[in-house]
Amino acid sequence: NFLITAVAKDGAYPAAALGKYVLKVHNGVETAHGIVIEAQNEAMSHVRENACWCPSPVPSVQGRLTETTVLPGSDGQLRRHAVRILPYLPARLLSEVSPGPATLSGVGAVIGRVTRAL
Repeated sequence: NFLITAVAKDGAYPAAALGKYVLKVHNGVETAHGIVIEAQNEAMSHVRENACWCPSPVPSVQGRLTETTVLPGSDGQLRRHAVRILPYLPARLLSEVSPGPATLSGVGAVIGRVTRAL
């Protein structure tokens, strides 16, 4: 995964498109089973619409949620990889903080909403 920043260049992009994103390059196994990536896209979108913020893939310029590219593997062989762009939300891991009762209650509430949505 790569953190990328979209910047304005000659007004080519709407202001809403500017910001940070994650470029997700899927491995060959995930790419070979594209239906799994499709299911992930659908699940993220469903959670975002029905429970809480969740990254949903940003459509490509062709309007697709997932594109493919060919990249060399560690052995030099060219392989097809699925790629997608997801919005980035800066955050800290729960293990990096000392959560109190309010934080734990909030985490539980989000888990409940996500479970109900799925």
